[in-house]
Amino acid sequence: MGSRSHREFLGIHIEGNPLDALSDEPGFSFLAPFASHGASVNSRPSTSTTQLPASSAASELPPAKPSRSKRWQVPNAKWEEHKQTLHGLYIVDGLTLEKTMSIMEKNYGFQASKRMYKDRFRSWGMFKNLREKEVQKVAQELNERPDRDSEVLLNGRKISMERVHRSLAKHGKSVPEAEVTGIIVQTPAATDMGSPLDMETTETAKRTSHTPLFETDAKGPFDVQSLHGRGLSMNELHALKAKAAKQILDGQVDEAILSLRTALTGLRDLHKPTHPSVVGTAWCLADAYAMSQDIQNVDDVINWISNGYSQHLNLWHPRTLDHYLRVVERFQDSRRRNDARSLGFRLFTAIRDKIPSTQIVPARQYSEHDDGLDCVADDAEFQRIFDERSDMDEIDQQLKLARIWSVARLPGMQSVMEKLVPRFVSLPSVLRGREVEARCIYIRVLVYKRGHEIARSECKLARDLLAELILHDTPPPFEDLIRLSKELADVHKKAHDSSGFQTVQKWTSNRLEDRILKPFRGIEDSDNASALIGYFTDIGLGHQHRSEQKEAQCAPDVHSLQVGDRVAIEAPMPCENCQFCQGGRRNMCSNLRIIGVYPTNGALQRYMAHPAKLLHKLPDNISFADAALLEPLSVAIQGIRDAGGLPLGSAALICGAGPIGLLTLAAARASGAHPLVITDIEPTRLEFAQKLVPSCFTYKVDTNLTPEENAKAIRQLYGPGEYSAPETVVECTGADSSALVGFHTARMSGKLIILGVGKGTSTYFPTELMMGKMLSIKYSRNYYDAWPAGIALLSGGLINLDGLVTHSFPLERAAEAFELAASAKHDTLKVQIVDESDDSQ
Repeated sequence: MGSRSHREFLGIHIEGNPLDALSDEPGFSFLAPFASHGASVNSRPSTSTTQLPASSAASELPPAKPSRSKRWQVPNAKWEEHKQTLHGLYIVDGLTLEKTMSIMEKNYGFQASKRMYKDRFRSWGMFKNLREKEVQKVAQELNERPDRDSEVLLNGRKISMERVHRSLAKHGKSVPEAEVTGIIVQTPAATDMGSPLDMETTETAKRTSHTPLFETDAKGPFDVQSLHGRGLSMNELHALKAKAAKQILDGQVDEAILSLRTALTGLRDLHKPTHPSVVGTAWCLADAYAMSQDIQNVDDVINWISNGYSQHLNLWHPRTLDHYLRVVERFQDSRRRNDARSLGFRLFTAIRDKIPSTQIVPARQYSEHDDGLDCVADDAEFQRIFDERSDMDEIDQQLKLARIWSVARLPGMQSVMEKLVPRFVSLPSVLRGREVEARCIYIRVLVYKRGHEIARSECKLARDLLAELILHDTPPPFEDLIRLSKELADVHKKAHDSSGFQTVQKWTSNRLEDRILKPFRGIEDSDNASALIGYFTDIGLGHQHRSEQKEAQCAPDVHSLQVGDRVAIEAPMPCENCQFCQGGRRNMCSNLRIIGVYPTNGALQRYMAHPAKLLHKLPDNISFADAALLEPLSVAIQGIRDAGGLPLGSAALICGAGPIGLLTLAAARASGAHPLVITDIEPTRLEFAQKLVPSCFTYKVDTNLTPEENAKAIRQLYGPGEYSAPETVVECTGADSSALVGFHTARMSGKLIILGVGKGTSTYFPTELMMGKMLSIKYSRNYYDAWPAGIALLSGGLINLDGLVTHSFPLERAAEAFELAASAKHDTLKVQIVDESDDSQ
C-alpha cells in the first residue's frame, strides 16, 4: 500500500486542564462558531497627508506643500448617509479598507482619503480588531464558562473568534485588569437540537455549582497567551507538543507548560474533551506542573479532565472509571498515598449520596473532612455495591470499582475480593477472563496486606487459568488475553514471584503469537486476509485506546531527527552486512526485509519502531498523502536510473497507466524526456495521464491486435523512421502482452526496462529479433537511495501528484481498501489507508 507516513509525532497524547492546565480527553468545545460581523478595532491614524485632487491647472504648477486647513473635506451628512453601507462592507463582509474605498467610489461615487476613512471609523467606534482590554475581558469571561457553548457580543453585535485571534496576534501579551463595557459573553439561543448524542441532558443544561463535597470547579485558563492555540493546524499543535518535550529535556519547564497549555487550547477546539489526544496532552501538562512542584495546578488539570468525562460521558461510564483509576495510580506513584485514599473514599460517597452523574469527584489533598474513611468497610452501602449481580455490565463496573479501591488501599477490600472471586468460577469460558482480572486485584490487595505467601499461590491459580483460556477452543478476544497477560505479569512481579513473572511473559507471548498466526499461514482466500486485517486493526485500536501515556521516542544516538518531526518511512530494510549492501546495491540485499512482506509485520498499526536512517524528514510543503506515494515514485526513479537516465529531448514509452506507470511518466517528464507516450487498455487512466502530463501522447492498446500491430501504431506517434522510435521503454504492468508491445516498439539499440511484476511472468522475447535490434532488456528490482530524489522532486514542484490518490479509507476499513485495490476497477488508481485516530472520537 506504499509507505506509511507517520502522523504520531510525540507519544504524548494530549490531555488537558483549564487552560491553566491541559487535559486528558479529546477536544473540549467551549465555544460555538461565531458570526463574522460586529468587530471593533483601534486603527492608528495614518501620518501621511492627503493630496489635493488633481486638475489640469494644478498639474502645471510647481507642487505646493499641502495645508491641513485647506484640506478637501467630506460633509458629515454625506458620511452619515453611507454609514450602514460602510459598516456592511468593512465590518460585516470583512473587506480591506482599500477594497471598501474602491467599491464606495465605483458604486456610490463616494470619494475620501484613507486617513479620512480611518478618522471617521474611529469616531464611529467602528474597529475591525478588538482592543487589548476587550480581548482581556473576553478571556476572563470565557474562563468562567468552562465547556459551555458561548457567543461574544460587543455593543450588542456578535463577533467571531477569528477577530479575537487577530487581536491576539497584534497585542500578544495579557494586560492588567481594567473596566471594559459593552462586552457580553452568553449562551446562544437554541436553534437546532441535533441528535441525542449531541444534546445536553436536562441535568447538564440545568447543572449548578458543585455540592460541598465537590468544592473544586473545573475551570480552564483562557488567558490571552493560551488563546493563541485556537485556530492552529494539527501539524502546528504537534510541533508545539514536540517543542514542549524538548523544553522539558532542556530543563525549561515553565516554557514547556506554556507550550502545552497553548497546544491543549487548540486541541480541545478540534476534538471532544475525552479524545485521547486531548487527555494525553492534559496529562503531559499535569506532569510538567508536577516537575515544578505545583500540586494545585496538577489537581486543576486532573479536575478539568474529570469534568470532560462527566459532561461528555458520565461519572460512572467505564472510561470515566478508567480515568479515576489512572488518577489514583498516579497519586500512589508520586507518594500522595493519603490523597489516593481520599479520592477513592470520595468516589464511594458519590455513589452513596447519589450525586448527579455530570459532576466530578475532584482531586485534592487529603483533609480531616474525609472522616468515615476508616469505617468504610462497615458501611451497608459499601457492602451493597458488591452484592451478587447477573448483568455483565454491572459485574464489570464492580471490577472497575474494586480495582480503584484496591489501588487506593481502602479498608475492607480483602474481604470484598474474597467474596467476588468465587463468583466468577462458574462463568462460561469466554467470560472467565473476569476471574483472572478479579484474582489480579485480589493479589494486589494481599501484597499490600503483606500476605506474599498467599499472593504467590493465587498467582499460580491465575496463571493456570490464563493458560487454560489461551488454549481453549473458544478463547476470549485476543485483545483481552493480551491485557490480562500484562496485568498478570505485573502482579507476579509485585508478589516477588520472579519465575512466575518470566513464565507469564514468555509462555503466554509464544502461545498468543502461535494462535494469531496459525489461521493465516499459507492463506490464499480473501476472507481470511480480511479477518487478519480486522484482527490487527482491532488490536491497534484497543492499544490506542489505552496508550495515553505512550510516547514516541528517538534512540539516544539518533541526532538527525527529533520527536515531532514529520517523516515518511522507507519500507525495505537491508541487512547492511552482505556483499550487495557493502557494494552500495542495497536493493539486491540477500537478507532484505520489507514492511508488510512476510514474515515482517506491516504498517497497519499506529505505533512502530523503525531505523532512523530509513526515516525521511518531510518538508512543510509535502502532505502526508503525497508522502505516502514516495515508495512507488522511488520505484519509478530507480527504473529510470537503471535505464541509464533519460537525456533531454529523448523519446520514451511507458507501458501501463497504473500508479507506477503514471509516476514513471511524471518522473520522465521532470527529467526532460520528450516526446513521451503512455499506453493502457483503460481510457479513463489515459485521460488522467493526459491531465498529469499535458504534453504526453496516449495510446489505447487494442486487445484485438497483435503486439507487433500495436507497436506499429505506437511508433507512428513518434514520427517516421527508426531513429524517431523511443530509445527507452519502461514496462510497468507486469503483463506479458504489454512487455511484447514495448519490445517491438523500442528502436534499434534501445533499452527495455521491466518494472512491472505479474503473476508467473514468463515473457518470451524472440531471441533472433532481440539480437538483430541489439536491444538491451533489464529488470529493475526495488530501489535504493531514491527517496531523497523523490522528496526533492515533490518539494521543488517538478512533479504534481494531485488526483493520483482516488480512494482513501480509515484504518478500521483496511479490508475494504485491499478489496478495492485488488478489483482493478477502471476508476481506481491509488488507494490509501489513513490513520484517522485524531478525529475518530
